Amino acid sequence: EPMSFESFKAKKEEDAPFSSPDFQDPTKMSVYAKRGEKAFEDLIELWLINFDQEGEQPPRGDKCEELTQSYDGRAIIHYMEYVRNKYPNGGLTFAIRDSGLVSPEQTRLMAENMTAVSSACRFTQLASYLEHPDPSKEEDFFNV
Repeated sequence: EPMSFESFKAKKEEDAPFSSPDFQDPTKMSVYAKRGEKAFEDLIELWLINFDQEGEQPPRGDKCEELTQSYDGRAIIHYMEYVRNKYPNGGLTFAIRDSGLVSPEQTRLMAENMTAVSSACRFTQLASYLEHPDPSKEEDFFNV
């Protein structure tokens, strides 16, 4: 039997909290957070070029500035929120570790450097995800 408009509207309002794009299960990665994970891995790959070494440095600051005005930058923040919900006190250090792209010795150093650069280049949302105290000092942090 066809549904009346009033019934449809009532049903829609009843389902609203669960169908809203703002509602998501924090234990599941949204499509936007998945895009952010990929964009964050791309950022790490740029960061790795001559990281903590002599030599020509990539335009890390320019990239962070670019991310402040792009969908990828916003998606990275969604991914950071996912990481924050996945681990107690989760943030940049966890996200860098989880990428599998950075050695344990350089994971926290990269998180701190990324924080400093992104803060200076107005991508302060990303800078706010540096964890304190340093989770990489925990005994089993790298045994994932």
